[in-house]
Amino acid sequence: SFAFHLINVSKKSKMLSIANLSDSRREFFESVGNAIITSTVLSDSKTEKEVRKSPRPYLYRIEYTDPPVMVPYLEGKEDRAEYNMSQQNLIFVGVHLGNESDTALVSRVVNDLNKQKRGNLILGVGFFPRELQSALDSFVETGNEKDVENLPFLQACLPLLKIARESKIKLLALGITGDSQQRVFSNGLEGLSSREKNEYVSDLNGFVEYESLPGFRLYAEEVIFDNFKNFSETENSFKNIGKRNYFAERILSDEAVASKAVETVKNSSKDTCMIVLQDVDRVRFGFGSSGRSQRIAKSVNIENFGVKTLIVNPTAADSLSGATFLRLS
Repeated sequence: SFAFHLINVSKKSKMLSIANLSDSRREFFESVGNAIITSTVLSDSKTEKEVRKSPRPYLYRIEYTDPPVMVPYLEGKEDRAEYNMSQQNLIFVGVHLGNESDTALVSRVVNDLNKQKRGNLILGVGFFPRELQSALDSFVETGNEKDVENLPFLQACLPLLKIARESKIKLLALGITGDSQQRVFSNGLEGLSSREKNEYVSDLNGFVEYESLPGFRLYAEEVIFDNFKNFSETENSFKNIGKRNYFAERILSDEAVASKAVETVKNSSKDTCMIVLQDVDRVRFGFGSSGRSQRIAKSVNIENFGVKTLIVNPTAADSLSGATFLRLS
């Protein structure tokens, strides 16, 4: 299994900027492939790096040749890559919800980054609603698993929560409340109070204009609305949710996670790094919370705000590949 580190690159890179995406379907897929499958791949073939039980190297990078290829890092160079990640302000990590192997690999990454960190390390969870923050706080204080028994995807997440507690890593619930979610599903954004809108959306103009970014329309079609089909077919309690309100909840929750994450980092010590755990579909292609956080940071005049993205154990479908192998370009 692999984890792809998705990073920003300079304009001189062969990777295309999200801002330069075309709305034609062919150019969109070519561009988005270059924009999001980036330079580093992690293998979870081993718990301890020092002893290799698998012939696979621990860490890879993607060279953007024609065609792109994956190249393993040399032994001893891996820590440097992890150190570079730890110097960011925000690292968005996409997992397949409920997948225990994904969160096991995230636990390993958190451990490694905690060793490399320059200051405080915070773990935020985008799919934990904010009303459960008190449960996280109680768990950190007591270690009692009953405190967090109502958290979603608990079985997969519990080992990660334990590591955070043992390492004294602050835990944050970043998601919108369940009550807010239900009202948006029922009535759209109009169902929120003014207080809720102010809490979830710190950059109103940017939030409104975000949908006009080049490429966002196709992102919505190929990712958000494609997910809506699966959502409406599998979630019996949400059968009556319309496409419009599903979209409203999706963009609101991504904006809320980004706003809370940026606010937390801004109000923390200078060298704080926050890892934000989210569903993989909210991380890929840069139009979710990761892209929104960069915009929000600029809106509050934060200079040199570092944001990187990591997808754990990506599948061919995650990369929008039409075949059974990962799409690298």
